[in-house]
Amino acid sequence: MTFEVADAESRPTRVFVFGSCVGRDSVALGSEVESTLVGYVARQSLISAMGGMVKGVPSLAETLPSKFQRTMVEGDLAGNLTDELLRRRSEIDVLLWDLTDERFGVRSFRDAFFTPSAEANVGFSGSQLLVDSDLIDFGSDAHFGLFKDAAYRFSAFLKKNSLFESVLLLGIPHSGLVTDGNDSLLDRTLEARAAEGNRSFARYLKLLSSELGFGMLALPHSEVSVDSHHRWGLAPFHYSSSVYKSVMEAVQSVSKASNGGESSFASAPPRRFSRHSETRPVWTWDSLGSFLSGGTVAAGHHVVFVSSGLFVDFLVVGDVGSSATLPVFFTGAISQEYSHSPAFSGVGLASELETPVIAFADPTLSHSPRPVIGWYLGGQFGSPDLAIGAILEHIRNVYGCKFIMCGGSGGGFAALKFASLSTDSGALVWNAQTDVLKYGWSSVDAYLASAFPSEYVLRGKNVDAEEWRSVLEEYNIAPSILDFNTIARLRKVLFLQQASDWHVQAHFEPMLDAAVAREVVSGRWRAPGDLVLMKREWMGSHAPPSRAVLLSALGSLLMGSSASEAADGLDGLSW
Repeated sequence: MTFEVADAESRPTRVFVFGSCVGRDSVALGSEVESTLVGYVARQSLISAMGGMVKGVPSLAETLPSKFQRTMVEGDLAGNLTDELLRRRSEIDVLLWDLTDERFGVRSFRDAFFTPSAEANVGFSGSQLLVDSDLIDFGSDAHFGLFKDAAYRFSAFLKKNSLFESVLLLGIPHSGLVTDGNDSLLDRTLEARAAEGNRSFARYLKLLSSELGFGMLALPHSEVSVDSHHRWGLAPFHYSSSVYKSVMEAVQSVSKASNGGESSFASAPPRRFSRHSETRPVWTWDSLGSFLSGGTVAAGHHVVFVSSGLFVDFLVVGDVGSSATLPVFFTGAISQEYSHSPAFSGVGLASELETPVIAFADPTLSHSPRPVIGWYLGGQFGSPDLAIGAILEHIRNVYGCKFIMCGGSGGGFAALKFASLSTDSGALVWNAQTDVLKYGWSSVDAYLASAFPSEYVLRGKNVDAEEWRSVLEEYNIAPSILDFNTIARLRKVLFLQQASDWHVQAHFEPMLDAAVAREVVSGRWRAPGDLVLMKREWMGSHAPPSRAVLLSALGSLLMGSSASEAADGLDGLSW
C-alpha cells in the first residue's frame, strides 16, 4: 500500500479549548501558527463535566455581571462540555486540553459536582449552595479517584465520537523562571509554587498519558519560563511567548496528523508527520506482523505501526538481495531546523560504495517538540528494539544477508546496541556515546521531556541522572551499552574516536574498560570478539572522520574483512 500525507489545508487550524487561560492564550499568542478558536469551555473540572447537572441554584444575573463569567459558571453547573464538543464536532481539528482549572477542586452537591472557581465563589457568595456542598480538594485521593472515573468515561466518549485522536493534552511544567525582555531571573517564591504545582498535577497527567494514551505535550524545564508582563499577571503557568509558540507547533502537528489520513496511525505523543516523497514510494504496514508475514522487501520508505505512540520508519535503497552484507545506518543528532520528515543517514556513503543500504529513523525524533537526539531508546510509549530487531531478522531470513551497523554519536550508540542484539552482525561507529545519561544534559533533558512526558512532570526539575536511570530501567530501557552481556555479544566492531573530543573520557575510555581492551599499538586497542578501538586526531572535536576513512572502513567490513584488517587499511589515509 502506498502512503502519502496530503498537503495541509490552507484554512487555519480549528482549535477547541477545554481548560484555562493556558490553552486559550496559546491560541491567542502563538501567532506564528494560523488558527481559529471554534469553542472554549473554561472553569470546568472534568469531574464536573462528567458529573451531571447541578440543579436548584440561585441566579447569577446580579452577582456576576460579566456575560463570559456567567456563561462559564452556568456551563459548569450544567456539565456542558460533551454537549459543546458534539455541537462543534465537525469543526474541530484539535481539542486542546489543559488541566489548570482542576486546581480549584470540586464541590459535591446533591449527587452532582461543580467547580468552585473564583467566579463561582463570587457568584454564589452568601448563598446556601456553598454552605450545603462539600469541598473535595484537588490532589486528594478522593479528588483523584473521581477524576480517574471521569477520565475513563471522557476517553470513551471521545473515541465513540472520533475525537480522541484530536486531543492534545498540555503537560507543560509550571515555572519560577521569570523573563523580562532578554533577561531571566529565578523567582524563589514562584519556584516553590511551581514545584508544588508540578507535584500536584503529576499523577493526573500520568493517568491521562500513560494509562489512557492521550497525546500529551511536555517541554523541558530549560525551555519554560513565565512572562513578567503577562496580561493576567505573574503566575507559574502564565508563560512566556516561546512556550505558547511551542504549544501551537504541536497543535499544528496534531492537526496535520488527523487531517492527513493517518487517524489509524495515531500516536500518544504529538508527532510531526511529513512522509510525502516525490522520488521514493512510501509503504505502510498496519502492524509489525503484517510486515513480517510478507516476502521480499521493496525499495522505498517503509512505515511500520508497532503500537500506540510507536512507529518504525526505515528506508531501503537498492536491491537488498544483491549483496551478502548490507550496511544499516542509524542517525545521530539533528538540528532543530531539520526537515520534519524522518531523518535517514548513510545513503550517500552507500551510493559511493555502490551497495544497497537500510537506514532507520529514530522514532523519538518524530515527536513534537522535536528533541535533537534520541538514541533509538523509545520511551513510555514503547521501545523500538524488538521491532527493529524483528525487521532486520526478517530481511536476513529472506535474503540470507549479514549486516554492518553504522552510525556516529547517538547513531553510534544505536549501532552498537543493535549489533549486540543481531546475530552475526558487525559495527562501524565513530564518536559514539556508550552511556546516554552521560551526554550533554540539555539534550538528554529534551529527550526525556519528549519520550517520557508524564514521568518528566512527575519527577520535577532537579532530578539527577541516576534517578532517571532507574526510571528508564522500569520501562526496560537500557541507557548504557557498557554492561557485560552487551559487550560480550559484540563481534567485528571498529570504533573510531576523535582524540580531542570530550567523549574520550566520558564514553570511549569506559568502553575500553568494559571491553577489557588492550593497547596493541599507540592509539589502537583490541578486545575479544574482534573489537578494535582507535583514537586519532582529525578536524573538529566531535565531527566524523574524513569521508575517505569511512568509505575505506565500511568497504572493507562489507567485503568480509575483520575489524583489525579494516583498521589496517586506514593507514596512510587523511583523517
